Amino acid sequence: MANTQQIKNFSEQTGITIRDTKRLIKLADSAAKAQEQEHNRSNAPRSESLTSSIEKIAEKNQVKVIWPGLYPVFQKDGKQYHLPE
Repeated sequence: MANTQQIKNFSEQTGITIRDTKRLIKLADSAAKAQEQEHNRSNAPRSESLTSSIEKIAEKNQVKVIWPGLYPVFQKDGKQYHLPE
């Protein structure tokens, strides 16, 4: 997981709480794994509930989410933010 300072920076930049930022990181990692499995196996777990949870947290904080790949990118005030790794 990302270090404390990276999480704090993301939280300050986006207005998403530190608790929700940590949750987003876990959800994004799980969603990426599920999406990879969906592409490789027909009986893989579905990622929709995970991606939906990410979008709900972002929406609650008035942050837009885009999905250019397996991991989300967050947009606020015209700037893009990537979750800490």
